[in-house]
Amino acid sequence: MIRIPLSLMFAAGAALAPLQAGAVAVIDAGDIAAGYTETFDAAPLGTLDIGDPIFAALGITSITGTLTSDAYDPRAFSSRALTLDAAGEILLIDPGATGLLASVTLSFAAPITELGIAWHDQAGFATVSFALAGNEVDSYFGSDQTVPGDAADISYLAFRTVSAFDSFTFSLGGNGFALDDITVSGVASPVPLPAAAPMLLAGLGALGGATMLRRRRRA
Repeated sequence: MIRIPLSLMFAAGAALAPLQAGAVAVIDAGDIAAGYTETFDAAPLGTLDIGDPIFAALGITSITGTLTSDAYDPRAFSSRALTLDAAGEILLIDPGATGLLASVTLSFAAPITELGIAWHDQAGFATVSFALAGNEVDSYFGSDQTVPGDAADISYLAFRTVSAFDSFTFSLGGNGFALDDITVSGVASPVPLPAAAPMLLAGLGALGGATMLRRRRRA
C-alpha cells in the first residue's frame, strides 16, 4: 500500500466540524502514544484466525460485524484489506472481491484510549460507539478524513477518548467498507521466544523444584 503522511490525511477534513461527544477527540494518528500499526500488507490473502500474531500485536481478541453485497472497487491506492466472510471468519481480500463490511466491532484484551483506522471504498459520515465491559462510554458521529487527491478511495479517522474502552463499533451509514491500517496505543508487537526457551524454562523449573524438595527433607 502506498503510504501517505497522516498529517496530510487530516488536512482535508480539518475544516469540517463533526458532531461528537465532548470526551472524544479526533486526532492525527501520528499523535497516538506508543502507537503500533498493522497494515495487513504482509499477511496472506484468505482466512485469518483471531489468534494470528498480527491481532495479538494489536491487542484485538475478536472481530465481528455485518456484511453488504458491495464489491471492493479497484481504484488508485487500493490494496488488500480486512473484512469478514458469510460465516463470520476474518478475511483478507484484494480489490474486486465481493462482501464488504456494513459495520464492524473490534474487541480488545485490555482497555485503551486511542485508536486509528483506515478503510477503503466508501467515504462518508462515520458512526462510532466506544464501550467498556459492554456499556457505551462514548460515541462519535461526523465526517471522515480523506486522503487528498483520492477522496473516493481511502479514508482515515483516529480517536482519543477520556473514558477507556475495550470495544469499538464502526459503520458508515450502510455503505460498504473494508478495513486497512489499524493503529492502537500501548500495545507492542510481541517478541517471540527462541525455540529453545520453553525447554530451558521447563528445565529451570524442574531444577528449582528439586532444590526445594532437598531443603525440606533436611529440615
